[in-house]
Amino acid sequence: MTFYQDLEPFVDKYFSEQMLQLNIPGAVFVLVKGDKLLLNKGYGFANLDKKIVVTPDQTLFRVGSISKLLTATAIMQLVEAGQLNLFEDINSYLKEFKIAAKYSQPITVANLLTHTAGFEEHSIGLETLNPSELIPLGKYFANRIPPRVMPPGKTISYSNHGMGLAGYLVEVVAGMPFEQYIQENIFQPLEMYHSSFQLPAHLADDLAVGYEYEADNYQAVPFSYIKIPPGGSLNATATDIAHFIMAHLQNGCYKNRQILNQTTALEMHQQQFTNDPRLPGFTYGFYEDHKNNQRIIQHGGTVRGFASLLFLLPEQDLGFFIAGNSLEFKFVTDFADQFLDKYYPVSKSCVVPQALPNFAQRSQDFTGYYRNQGESRNTIQKISALFSQIRVSASEDSLVIPDFSKDEESDQWVEVEPLLFQRIDDDSLLAFRKDNQGRITYLFMGISTFEKLRWYETSPFHFAVLGFCVLVFLGSCIISLGWGMFNISQIPDILALAIASLNLIFIIGFVLASSHPNGLTYGVPKIITILLTIPIITAALTLGLIMFTILSWNNQDLSLWQRLDYSLISLASITFTFWLRYWNLWGFKHDLRKNPLKP
Repeated sequence: MTFYQDLEPFVDKYFSEQMLQLNIPGAVFVLVKGDKLLLNKGYGFANLDKKIVVTPDQTLFRVGSISKLLTATAIMQLVEAGQLNLFEDINSYLKEFKIAAKYSQPITVANLLTHTAGFEEHSIGLETLNPSELIPLGKYFANRIPPRVMPPGKTISYSNHGMGLAGYLVEVVAGMPFEQYIQENIFQPLEMYHSSFQLPAHLADDLAVGYEYEADNYQAVPFSYIKIPPGGSLNATATDIAHFIMAHLQNGCYKNRQILNQTTALEMHQQQFTNDPRLPGFTYGFYEDHKNNQRIIQHGGTVRGFASLLFLLPEQDLGFFIAGNSLEFKFVTDFADQFLDKYYPVSKSCVVPQALPNFAQRSQDFTGYYRNQGESRNTIQKISALFSQIRVSASEDSLVIPDFSKDEESDQWVEVEPLLFQRIDDDSLLAFRKDNQGRITYLFMGISTFEKLRWYETSPFHFAVLGFCVLVFLGSCIISLGWGMFNISQIPDILALAIASLNLIFIIGFVLASSHPNGLTYGVPKIITILLTIPIITAALTLGLIMFTILSWNNQDLSLWQRLDYSLISLASITFTFWLRYWNLWGFKHDLRKNPLKP
């Protein structure tokens, strides 16, 4: 479709409205058709204090996980050169360390590129504000490789460390630092002269400032260093990214220079893994989508203060890049949706999809709670799953999943094929998977994987347990101190009050300490480490209280209330200890290093 005439007005209108609404200081857009640059334009400010405007040829944006596409391209170059085998055990290439053989299947290079290696995702301390804390990739992975939590090739589980490990393979096989390899084999042939993974001094002044909007003011975000650069450290101009897009649209060719041969490029762009054949999946690096009868390969990127999207329509020989210096991913994804609706429209069907027969009898098989498979299981980050579970319920002829809906989208999904559901007002699809016993185990939405939870893993159960403990602890404190029933001469009274008050201090303190917008990205704050000593102390005190509680029931001098109070506090404290252990909050489970390295 020809849209040269009204492309710029369409983009201008979207950017002017959405940047104002979403409080985005600056943004950039570039669109490529084949090997031609159709639009390359900056909007707003790269630096508000200095009033520096965004210039697509000069302003650098932090593009986050779009970096992974350059890493994947580098891997495919080495595959093409015969230096890497996509289906070889990566341990055959690793020298400084080996991946533990937890499962019968080895992790292959292809697993890394399709996010199917089966690593737990771990982001504690993944970034730092101090460049002196950066260490070589080999030393980093030798000591901080996340645990394997599922067999490779089973499901998609997005992994920063997996793609970072692919970048380390580039170093090992090519015999040079990752950044040097990218400079010589991608940046130079593609004339990406302003791009870098390390931000050299001569480019630093061109970097846009990232912003957060709080209390009607823009707050500048400090520059952070990502400890696994192949997964997210790229800084680039829109023009440089346009050259990268051209090379991929032209199957590896840019101005008569081949960074990949055609066969390799086409292989890289093909779907290589999907959770379900009826859903989009991963190519070697890109993730797929299907909208408006178009096949999309793309990758988004977010870093604190920045959001971006690289979006290709291979069959249309078209691609674009959009970025802003504010962490508003909605800005880039909504643009993609509106772009497709305008230039590749499809008629919206008014016919509601029909459910398969007997759905009502099977609906309870699907209902329940699900969690993202990539969430941490072995560190204190596990607690985040308490607030991010997906609830699936059923109506008469459909499933209801509010968490998968936004804006005007319906939250109802109809089963149109066995285990395949379509949203009732568009062509969005999701799928389920059963185990050998016929039980639903997974929910797949796009490239996201969600595990179905047992009743004792669900948020309502754990909130109920936590609520019981808090009520007992709070009630004991109020009655003991507020009603004057505390006797300082009674050791059980001292123990009960200490246990109740310390546990409340831990709960309140942990909530406040972990509510920082950066989370644990820069590491675990000292206050959280201090707070994690409290459950250990209260567990020891509980042992003493249990002993006195047992004795109290044979002591007629104590009132019934005192004996019940000791018993309830003991029960609540034991329950709370097990609750904390489940969420990795008992002890110090926030560092996966086998042999912690000092930077």
